[in-house]
Order: sequence, then C-alpha cells, then structure tokens
Amino acid sequence: MTEQFKALDKDHTGMISFEELKEYILEKKIEMENEEIKNMIQALDYKGNGKLNYTEFLAATIDKKTFFNDHKLKAVFNMFDVDGNGTIQSKDMYVAF
Repeated sequence: MTEQFKALDKDHTGMISFEELKEYILEKKIEMENEEIKNMIQALDYKGNGKLNYTEFLAATIDKKTFFNDHKLKAVFNMFDVDGNGTIQSKDMYVAF
C-alpha cells in the first residue's frame, strides 16, 4: 500500500471511512462540506460499502496519462487477444479468464 493510503487509513482496516477522509481533509485545511465528502466517497466506492478500499483509492489517484500509455494498452490488449488475430472475441475472453 502507498504511504498516502496508509496516512488516510488511521485504524489500519484497509479501508478509508468517511470519518478518516474528513479528518485528513481538516488536517490539510481543505474547505469541503460533509455532503461533498460523502458524494466523493460514493462516486469512488464501486463495492458500495460506504468506504474506499485500496483498489478504489488507486483508481481515483493514478495519473491516467502515465498509466495508460500506448505500450501498456497494447500489452493489455494482447493479453486478451489470445489467438493474436488483432481482435478480442468471446472465445478470447473465455481463454483469458
């Protein structure tokens, strides 16, 4: 886990709660209403449990321009294009998974 996540996860549960995020925001002197914080968590909370896990946190904080460069996207595409024909078909997905 990143240091940023650890700093937010005060109770070391592997999840960032509303209270932990609010405390961090107050420490950093960021002006944000409770409703805004709740909305932010809700927008990022793919599991729907009201907290942010590490994966959700990473998804929100990665630099998409750096992460999704042509080389990496091609590598991911090739993982799913199992037969190497330049397309991803349902049989490719079946084999990949």
